[in-house]
Amino acid sequence: MILFNTHGLTLQPQKTQIVRKEDYANRFAISGERIELESLTEKLQDLLEEAGVENDYEDEIDYDSLSEEIKEQIDSLNMVKVFDEQIGRQP
Repeated sequence: MILFNTHGLTLQPQKTQIVRKEDYANRFAISGERIELESLTEKLQDLLEEAGVENDYEDEIDYDSLSEEIKEQIDSLNMVKVFDEQIGRQP
């Protein structure tokens, strides 16, 4: 009611989902796992920038054209395992 009374704003019931506090906390809390995933993403991005790959989602990254040093560092991140784990968690 505060939004409506002070600003004339309302929530759109078609767009608003009411969730329990526990569900919200589980969904949006920063877990150690989430921090690890974000860290891996940053490390991968840094490696790609070092290799001269621009941050462009449209273009495929040609892994074979990367230097051996960059490939070894990317492989050490073990992104395949992380990817497989995340795919297994999808509903």
